[in-house]
Amino acid sequence: MSLGRKNKIVLEVDGPLAAFSFDHTMPNQLWMGEMAKNTVIESGLETLTGHDALSLQTVPSGHPMGYADSFRSFVNEAYTSIDQDTPSSIVPTFTDGLRAIHLTEAVMRSSKESRWVTIGDDNQEHGATIHAALAGKDAS
Repeated sequence: MSLGRKNKIVLEVDGPLAAFSFDHTMPNQLWMGEMAKNTVIESGLETLTGHDALSLQTVPSGHPMGYADSFRSFVNEAYTSIDQDTPSSIVPTFTDGLRAIHLTEAVMRSSKESRWVTIGDDNQEHGATIHAALAGKDAS
């Protein structure tokens, strides 16, 4: 966030062969830049008509949904998933959260050490341990 652009949310990923940029104000586009060319990848109608998308839509297709709409839909899906004890395709699991922690730690370590670091393979093991503990079972 920056002054004057309070809701301008852009995610950019730069790699050695290409760069990618997603601007939430243009949700159906992904920009990809390579040395020789730039490409804008447009998503089609299929992103608006799938079961998960339809269950979250609160306005007609083509009308932008705001942050509050998206957050409300996500929270509703999370509560429904918990209430009905059924998995959701959009609600992160504890394993997803653990994976995010490991990724964040690796990013911080990489920045501090000014080098590429590997995210450990022990993520799967930790995730299984957490799931087992939550279910009241022994992970071994």
